[in-house]
Amino acid sequence: MCKKSRFLSPAPIPPPPDLISPPRTPIPPPQAPIPSPPAPITRPTAPIPSPPSPIPPPPAPIPPPPAPIPLPPAPISPPPAPILPPPAPIPLPPAPNPASTALVPTAPIPASRS
Repeated sequence: MCKKSRFLSPAPIPPPPDLISPPRTPIPPPQAPIPSPPAPITRPTAPIPSPPSPIPPPPAPIPPPPAPIPLPPAPISPPPAPILPPPAPIPLPPAPNPASTALVPTAPIPASRS
């Protein structure tokens, strides 16, 4: 069983007297607006001229390109050699005689006894 809290009261607490709103008062009917005095007539003024914009300085002159480096004089080449005909073929020595190169039998060399 739950215990009833002793702080709860069965009757609602009435609000304090300073929070009770006063009875509404009737709003009075709106009054006619008070006319404003006419605006004074002014003469149109001349537009204020804007100060002249400063003249930008002239652009810097473009420097001339550097002088080209002179090339050394080209060496004088000798005139081209004339095209010579191909040299004549060198004649071959005559072929040896096969009979002169044949092996000649010789006596055997005796072995030395030491």
